[in-house]
Amino acid sequence: MVDESYVSEPGCVDEGTDDSKKHIGICFNAKGEEITIEYEGLQTGSDGGKKCDESKTEMDLLFDAPEALEMVAKVLEFGKKKYGRCNWKTVTMERYRSALQRHFLEIKKGNIWDNGKGGTGQLHWSNIVCCALFCLQITIDELKENES
Repeated sequence: MVDESYVSEPGCVDEGTDDSKKHIGICFNAKGEEITIEYEGLQTGSDGGKKCDESKTEMDLLFDAPEALEMVAKVLEFGKKKYGRCNWKTVTMERYRSALQRHFLEIKKGNIWDNGKGGTGQLHWSNIVCCALFCLQITIDELKENES
């Protein structure tokens, strides 16, 4: 695969393929020197455009659930107005796990909407997703910190 940090401008000129499905391209490094590379994973779109993105994360999969994402965003907006943007980063994971469990308990009791005092007005599931996202990001940040 292409080390795109080495390429001054994203993308390559495709010079064709060989029988092993490897592509040969010409790129330029940060010094402006022409380099020839071999890479795999070239995808041709319906518009005929080509891009080396076979091994990249398909972020558009998130949008297969647009209404759920919108509801999660509304919970995040509610939190931003109530506590300030990114305040969640100052709270421990234990508190988010506890909040997640409280929202789940409300669902188990048959209350699907978070309409109680101070509630978001959204489905409890959207609050659970926010809590889970925060716990996930806290875990990722801790792992990164432990690596360094």
